[in-house]
Amino acid sequence: MPASPRPSRPGRFGQLTSAVASVAWWRSDEYYASAGWRGTWEQDGGGALMNQGVHTVDLLLWFMGRPVNIQAQAIRAAHHAIEVEDTVVATLTFESGAVATLHATTAAFPGGRTRVSVHGTEGGAELEDDELRRFNVDGSTDEVTVDAEQPGGHVAQYEDIFDAIGNGKQPGITVHDAIDALATVRAVYVASTLQRPVKFVDVLEGRYDDVEVSRGIGLPPS
Repeated sequence: MPASPRPSRPGRFGQLTSAVASVAWWRSDEYYASAGWRGTWEQDGGGALMNQGVHTVDLLLWFMGRPVNIQAQAIRAAHHAIEVEDTVVATLTFESGAVATLHATTAAFPGGRTRVSVHGTEGGAELEDDELRRFNVDGSTDEVTVDAEQPGGHVAQYEDIFDAIGNGKQPGITVHDAIDALATVRAVYVASTLQRPVKFVDVLEGRYDDVEVSRGIGLPPS
């Protein structure tokens, strides 16, 4: 499977150095009990990372590129009746050499924010709940003003899909991007289960398909 194209030289952020992605939400025990599929491996596919945090994973990879190595710890911190994790923290190293932390939880009462920050040698950006809070480029300390009237979120995605279909061109987000995001989530679960770093490409190529990740979710080892 071909890899998604990646820039061959630093962009307007300079050389990417690090990133932080966090989804700090709250889901009650009643939420998980409200439907039989919630909090299950078979139908939910995972917990705070797979259900609530996967879009933030996708965004992190869009900024940073493909990961190389992943370390992680996934636990049930507050919701012990569910099968899946309600809290996970991971560290990722990317092909560029940059590093990132990834955090997702549904045990942050009463519910916090989703934040993504990207840092480089010539600039960076910070997003909070889909709003751009800071944007610096080209080594300037002046923050760039971004047109807030431009469509974002699902509107921009649908427009891109319609444009791709109507004009027979490649969409901005491809199936390979989606596969990379899902493989990253799987890598986090595998790393937590094995309690050691794993290589992203090994997960992508199926070398850990026999790992039962449900046994890697629980209270931290004493």
